[in-house]
Amino acid sequence: MDDWNKRLLEISEKIGQMMLSINDAVTKFTASETFSNLIDFLSSIPKDIQETDLYRSILRLEKAEVTYDTVEGFQELIGYVSYDMCVNDLTSVEDKTELDKYILSIISSENFMSREKLVILLAHFEELIYQTISHTRKSNDKLKVIASNSTKNMQGMNFDNYRKLIICGIIFIVFSNTDKYDSEIDKRIPFRNNILHRGTLSYTDDEVKNAYELLVYFILELNIIAKKQKTRK
Repeated sequence: MDDWNKRLLEISEKIGQMMLSINDAVTKFTASETFSNLIDFLSSIPKDIQETDLYRSILRLEKAEVTYDTVEGFQELIGYVSYDMCVNDLTSVEDKTELDKYILSIISSENFMSREKLVILLAHFEELIYQTISHTRKSNDKLKVIASNSTKNMQGMNFDNYRKLIICGIIFIVFSNTDKYDSEIDKRIPFRNNILHRGTLSYTDDEVKNAYELLVYFILELNIIAKKQKTRK
């Protein structure tokens, strides 16, 4: 019995020492610069999406003369993905719609060059947007107006608001009204109206390649958004 009591006392002392060590470690951590930086970081995260650089940058795109620099800024905010990874990720998407399958068949086709692929994909891009936002198009619908209206009264940091902003950014870039541009059009960007109305004869092969690969990047972003929406339902 004495041995048992002695054993319990030893265990109790070890537990006490362990708790003191944990308490000491926590005390040291809370006093450290690392902890201070962590607190500063957490407290600096905006509670409202309207306070983010993403929100401000995308809303400016609606009426801006979009350049490749502004598009690169947009990509930096949402993350770069290489062209090969875009194609690979699009191929691996499950539960593809008929439109998804058609778009992937154009991207994967060896019968078309980038110039032809760019035009074909842009011709179907509006329908892809409507599919992503689960909107049945009506005759008087204007895509940029729908996108702009979706950001009004937007509050809070959540997936739905983030999704609306990314879609808006893509719409404002691809459907930019280049007829009102005062500066020269940056032909590295897949401006839908400019290319479908005027063709690509004035575009160099490098410009077409850049515009086409950027469009595929946008298509992947839309697919990612659509996939996340399905998993949240």
